[in-house]
Amino acid sequence: RVLEATAALKAASIAFDRAQKIRLADAGSTRSVDEAKANLEIAEAIMVTAERRRELLGNPISSLDATSKLWIRVPIYTGELPRLDSHASSSVSALGKTETKLNAIRVQGPSTADILTNTVDWYYEFETNTGFRAGERVAVEIPTVNNKIERLVVPTSSVLHDIHGGQWIYENIREHDYARRRVRVLRFANQLAVLAAGPKVGAKIVTDGAAELFGTEFMTGK
Repeated sequence: RVLEATAALKAASIAFDRAQKIRLADAGSTRSVDEAKANLEIAEAIMVTAERRRELLGNPISSLDATSKLWIRVPIYTGELPRLDSHASSSVSALGKTETKLNAIRVQGPSTADILTNTVDWYYEFETNTGFRAGERVAVEIPTVNNKIERLVVPTSSVLHDIHGGQWIYENIREHDYARRRVRVLRFANQLAVLAAGPKVGAKIVTDGAAELFGTEFMTGK
């Protein structure tokens, strides 16, 4: 963005100089000079903003060495902010390797956000000797403020989705007898689905084979 702003500023400066020369030669209008000047001022403001944002981001990834500390940028949906503990450390793992988790502490980073996705960024830090590489995507788990509240959980393989987005599981109510139950998944954590609403504690839930039962019920599979 700094490079783009530099090019735009150069172009606006050339256009302003040209407009002034044309006006002095009585071949142009005062309005065209004013418009060129306004575009130049806008380009200068964009340049200043781009440079300040670049300064906030610190050193480029390519300049990081083995003694540097890595930061993790985590986009947080603004609706989830009140539920998350902003002072707690997070658990970080490589994508697809949730069995190995590392601790990362919350740090004060630049005030960045994305208006299109309605997210704000939190930053966490750990040493580079973790094995992660700069620029790598990772999975991050952040504790909630009330993280000691008990919730119903079922294996993720138990949860089925219909064409309308509804979420279901199958309960084994007696031998060779199953009933489809509506559930509402709050979030997925590792290989578990945390439920906001679901069956009673201790219910026997179908894990492997749930998709086959769903297909049998609606005659969409074997």
